[in-house]
Order: sequence, then structure tokens, then C-alpha cells
Amino acid sequence: MLLVLVLAVASFSAAGLLMALLGVFRAGPVIILGSASTYTAYSLWGPARQTTVRRAQLRWIVPVSLAVLAFNIVFASGVVVADRPASATAITANRLADGGSLEAVAKVGPFSAAPVVRNDAPGFASEGSMEGPRMAAAFFGVPAFVGSGALRVTSPLLAGLAMLVLYAAGLVWLRPFTSLLMTLGLATNLIFIIGARSVGPVIPALVLAVAGLWALGLGRIEQRPGQGAVAGFLLGTSAAMSLPGLLSFAGLMALIVVDDIGGWNQGWVVKQRGRQWGWAIMGGASVPGLLAVWDAIDGGWLREMFIRLAIPVLVVLTVFIAARLLWERRISFDRVRSYIPWWLPVGVLMVIGVYVVAVRSPSAVGGVLAIDAATLAQALSGAEVLEEASPWWLLWYAGAMTVVVGLTGWVLLAWGDMRYRVREWRPVYVLAGLALTALIWDPQMPPTLIGAAEAFVPLVVPALLLGLGWVVDRLWDDPDASISQLASITVAVLAIAFPLLQTVPLWNIEPQDGADASVSTLCREIDRRSAVIVVDDGESFGPTMAATVHASCGVPAVFVGEGTLTSQLTPLIEPWRDEGRLVVLLANSADPLGDGRADLAPVGSLAFRTLASTVDRPPDRFESTEWMLYLGRFG
Repeated sequence: MLLVLVLAVASFSAAGLLMALLGVFRAGPVIILGSASTYTAYSLWGPARQTTVRRAQLRWIVPVSLAVLAFNIVFASGVVVADRPASATAITANRLADGGSLEAVAKVGPFSAAPVVRNDAPGFASEGSMEGPRMAAAFFGVPAFVGSGALRVTSPLLAGLAMLVLYAAGLVWLRPFTSLLMTLGLATNLIFIIGARSVGPVIPALVLAVAGLWALGLGRIEQRPGQGAVAGFLLGTSAAMSLPGLLSFAGLMALIVVDDIGGWNQGWVVKQRGRQWGWAIMGGASVPGLLAVWDAIDGGWLREMFIRLAIPVLVVLTVFIAARLLWERRISFDRVRSYIPWWLPVGVLMVIGVYVVAVRSPSAVGGVLAIDAATLAQALSGAEVLEEASPWWLLWYAGAMTVVVGLTGWVLLAWGDMRYRVREWRPVYVLAGLALTALIWDPQMPPTLIGAAEAFVPLVVPALLLGLGWVVDRLWDDPDASISQLASITVAVLAIAFPLLQTVPLWNIEPQDGADASVSTLCREIDRRSAVIVVDDGESFGPTMAATVHASCGVPAVFVGEGTLTSQLTPLIEPWRDEGRLVVLLANSADPLGDGRADLAPVGSLAFRTLASTVDRPPDRFESTEWMLYLGRFG
């Protein structure tokens, strides 16, 4: 059942994006195609060991997951106000459910012929289309068919599913109780909690990434091509949901390369099975991968996509070619393996830690990195540059214990793989290790928290928790040292306690507290036969409200700049009247036009509270927004 649910998430995401790109996003076609894709993927998986979780193992995780789910539903928000890039997913999902297309409203109808109107907003390009991958928006468009209530509870439901999937993945490698503790470590993470209460790519990408690791862990037992294709499909769909997530495609290449290298000195059957398994993984990942490329071309971010992938892919290919050349010169991998001491990988990890603390510490403002245009404003304000802050984002939210012990677990597992061919953990440290390295070196994310730290959640944070769980189990297994067992308990407790220190003061956070009610009130005041023009106030009112009204109220909406004249808008009246719509002005003042010829009536206010964005410290306060709203017919 668990496998069917995660396959449904991946299938409906891919099917939704395909229908959206074709401009025919309708409930019927999406449901039919998504259901058919789910059935096909499940059939490819076939019978396998440990696919299901035994009932006795669910004794604790099910009530814990239900409690977390219920707690997050209470504070869930539809993120209906387009006040920041993170809102773009929810706004686009509502647009898809209402209009069936990714086409921006400024490109259709009479608005397309008016140069004075604009349609950009935070998270949207100047022509009005969402910036970056739209796979998650296509997935959330499915519950948006039902209504805002269904859209609001989708992320909390997925968060509960994510906990079950992480627990199931942990059972492949860990004790049930250890797996439960690692799942609690995720549930107490503030980034996870915020994602579970909002509409965005973080939680669906997390579900699919962890499910992909789970599928790889199970599939490696038999290495059947069908299982590899399903694992690749899950990880590929997760990767296609965000720009940082695209690193998983490079990680899949790295995994196949490592498998190929590891099989060079094996028999023909082992080599052939490994290669078939690798090609099956890439085949499954190619389906969402091709959709991601099409999405990038349609959305205008293809260049950014290739920049994101270029360096990791080149590194993987370079390592592969170098290893092949060494093999052709008959340098035995077994001989190299036998001389690798356990302390060597730990020493490498310590060097990396010193680098992070000494070179990229919060006290090293400016550091040794060049300050480019993207980070100049931060430098002038006294905040550190984006690249320097990235390692600390992970420490703030996942907790120092999870990061340090989890990384130690990865390194020791990699050492065991090289020396003793303990290959079961290979998907975890190869995929997550590459993603973590690339994200720390060059985050390429908006320089605001929480949004910037979200990139670590889908793959890196659960993989760190799994690595920590392996260390906890190994310490507990030592029969001759009670100190080791005490250390095991201490590590497990601190893995939950550290993120709780950041989470407890903000336990009741709602991503847009009060926005749902305010927007619903506004939409009741706007006739469904209207075409809305929002008059900007010179700050952010115009782009924010135009995108919000269009997505939530289901009417065409654009905005014009402060001081726009009546004569510039008059030509829009007749064309919209011919289409059966009345032109309506929305502003935050009674007379917003430059020539003083508008007379709008107050219809209430838009008031909501959000977590204040920060760069050089964890978020620790809320900020409130309130706009008086004035509405009136134009012409």
C-alpha cells in the first residue's frame, strides 16, 4: 500500500505536468493518465522482499505520524498571497485548476494588447509564468480541482506519508526503534514543519526522494530492471520539482558509475546485472527528466538548468574516465582497497569540518569568496554572503548532532564499501553526498531563510538521519562496552533535541496566518464576470495582489504602475465588455490613478502574518502585513 501511494504521487505529478504543458490540464485526463502510470509502475516493480512493513513494526509509527499530521493540519495554510517566491507553487496550482494552462493571463484576452499592464510577481517571470520547475505546481493542481480546503490539507497529508516512507526506508538498514527515532528527528525539523503547513515542492519532493532511496535499497537485493526503473522514476520526479533537486540526476549518474567500477573485477554475470540495473534506473529517471527539459524550455529557465547540472555531471564523468584509465593499466582496485585504514575517511571529514568552521563561519563576514552582484546587498548590510551561510543553515535546522554523526556514518559506510564491499548503503551516501557537496559549495538559492534551506530537506536531511541511525545501531551492538550504548542513547536523543530547540519557539507558526480568510472575503466582493486591474502603490501591492486575485478568485487580473492615467486603461473597457466582463479596479487607496479620476469604495483589508526572512541567523520573529482594500467598477 505504501508503495502504491508514493507511486501515485510521482505519477500524478508527471501526468499533471504533461497535461499542463499541453495546455489541457483537466481533472479527467490527469486522473486517467496518473492512475494508468501508477498501475504501470507498480506492475514493473513486481513482487519483492521487504516491500511491505509488518504490522508489529507499525505499532508506534502510525500513531506518531497521525499525531504529526493532525498537528500540522491545524496550522496549515494555502499560501494564497503571492508575497514571495515560495508562493508561486500554490498560485500556479490554482491557475491550472481554474484555467487548465500554464499560459499567463497577460498573454490572453484584451490584456494581451495593452502594453501598460503587467503580470509579474514574486516567483514569476516578467511575462507572468512561474520561474523554475513547475512539477510540484502540477501535482498540487489536482487537489486544487476540489477546492482550497483540499489544497490546504494536501501537504500535511504528504508529510504524514513522508514519515511512514522514511520509517520504511530505515527498516531496510536499521532497527525498528532506531528508525522511529530518525523519523522523529525529521518531524521536529522546522523546515519540514513549515513545508508541511504550506503548498510547495519541499514535501512532495521529500516523499519521492526518500521513497527512491527506499526503492534503491530494496531493489539492490535482486537488481531487477523493473525495480531499477521504478526507483529511477521516483528519484527523477523528485529531482524535477526544484532547481536544487536536479542534482539528483547527476547523483544517479554517479551511482551507476560507482556500480560499474565496483563490478569491473567481478564475474560477467555480476557486471551485466549491474549494468542492466543502472540503465533501468536511468530509463525510469528519463521520463520525468524529459518533462523537466520540456518544462525548462517552455518556462525559459533551460540555461539555468544546464548551469545547475554542468559541474556535477562533469565531475562524475571525469572520475569515471580516470577510473577506467587506471583499470586499463591493471592497477588493482582490490590492492588499493586493502590498504585503506578506517581513520583515513574520518580524517578527511575532519578536514572538511575545519574548513567549514574556519573559512565559512558566521564571524567571517565577506570571507575569502568574491562578492558578486547577487550578494552585494547582503555584504553592505553586514550579513554574510550566501555561499558562506549555506553550511550553517543545515546545522541550524537539522542539528549539529545529526549533521556531524550522520556525515561520519556516510564516510564509514563508504569506507566499508571500498574495503569490504558493503554495498547496501551505496545509494544513500552517493546520492546525498553529491547533493550536499554541491549545495554547500554553490547553493544557487534565494538568499532568504526559510526558502534557501529547503533545498536540503528532500534528500540530504533524511540521508543524514539514516547515517546517524546506522551509527546509533553500531554503538548499541557493542556487547562489551556499556559506554558505547550510553553514547548510542545520547546521540539518538540529541538528534531530536537539537532541532527542537529551534522549533519550539515557533511551534504554532502558520506560513500565512490569516491570509486565507482575508482573500476569501475579497473574492466574495469580486464578481466572477470581472476583469481586475490592480493599481500598484510603488512597492509590492500590485504584483502581489494581481497574482493572488487571479489564482484565488478565478478572474483575469493584472496590475499597472503607480500613477497610471485613466486614458491608458479606457481602451480595455469595450473589449472586455464584448467578452461579457466588467473591468474592475483594486487598490489600497480610494483614488489611486494619476489623474484622480477613480473613486473606489473600501471592501475591507488583507492582513496576514509570516515568518520574517533572515540570512545570517535562524528566523526568530514574525512580521505582519496589512493593506486596506478599495474596489470599484472602471468605466
